[in-house]
Amino acid sequence: KACEEARRSLSARAETSDGLGVQQGELGQGLQLRTGQVQLGSGPRRGVQKKDETYASIPAVQEALAGDSYVFLSGNDVVRLASGLGTDFSEADMDAMARLWDNCEPQQDEAGYEVYPYKGTLTSYFQMDTSIGRCFNCDLMSSHNYGALGDGCNAPALRVVEHIDPTTVNASAACYFRLHKAWPKAAIGNPMVRALQRLIFEVLARPSGINWRPVDGTDVTAPYEAMMSAYRVTPRGVAGQLGSAPPQSDGDPGPEGVHQDSAELFLLDRRNVASSTGGNRIWQLLQPCGKPSADAIDAGTAGNLLESRVLCDRFDAVLVLDREVKHEACPIVPDSPISDAANGSLGTALRDVLTFEVRRPRH
Repeated sequence: KACEEARRSLSARAETSDGLGVQQGELGQGLQLRTGQVQLGSGPRRGVQKKDETYASIPAVQEALAGDSYVFLSGNDVVRLASGLGTDFSEADMDAMARLWDNCEPQQDEAGYEVYPYKGTLTSYFQMDTSIGRCFNCDLMSSHNYGALGDGCNAPALRVVEHIDPTTVNASAACYFRLHKAWPKAAIGNPMVRALQRLIFEVLARPSGINWRPVDGTDVTAPYEAMMSAYRVTPRGVAGQLGSAPPQSDGDPGPEGVHQDSAELFLLDRRNVASSTGGNRIWQLLQPCGKPSADAIDAGTAGNLLESRVLCDRFDAVLVLDREVKHEACPIVPDSPISDAANGSLGTALRDVLTFEVRRPRH
């Protein structure tokens, strides 16, 4: 429903547009057209980005981040921005990227238990050195490697270690050490993956008004580490086996609730979502970590909530300055019946997303 309402709004606006995606007569009433060169309108900045606002350049995205500490991007914006950075990609590359999510497996804690059996992951780390100017670099790292999955005749799958932010820990998953299956080799050279990595690099590397605040205990002189993760949230433990970890709510992409990721920059990019629910909320730092109360949600922007939005289309994304605001992934309700995993069916993926958590390494 939320997606359809947004599309109807966009369609109606297009019929009365001046060609820039701005409805005539609205300039000067707080609407901001981000071009990176000029800002039109004089409305308040924080938490009032328009749902149909477009971003024509990397500087425009940086300007929004500098002012609001987060920015929602449409899938069209993401593809257009990425395609203008010198990395060619095709629809076939996008389809090949989407198939990578079929490799997802549940993350494990230090005891080998599946932390969220219904939430499959892939994770690898990439180094981005912005100290040498805007020359794009994004190199696969091995410093977080842990070992291989599988034995005997099974082809081993590399695992990588994640030391998670304490705000993502809840009583039913109280560990800070996670093991993820690494991305397959096909992901490393995929042109669409490289284009998205370059988009992140450009936001980091280009001069801007963003106040990059490092995570406590990290080396500000070292290159960035970009933790790139795929998540597939499915019902009833489809992503793994039930019963191997404390029970969690089926199909909840964010059981930790409101949290931060010990990062400077966080990106969530929608891939395949078989539901029009499962939105994302951006909160002020004052909002306590964990599942928000009904009162906090009902208070909306009069309280600590800055914005709530559903990523409707492929490549819809949100960029967040993780030291300045908190974020939350909302529960999913499937739009159509899901096959019963207990009967051997893999069912339908409810939510496939791509995330980047960018931070400096610890001392």
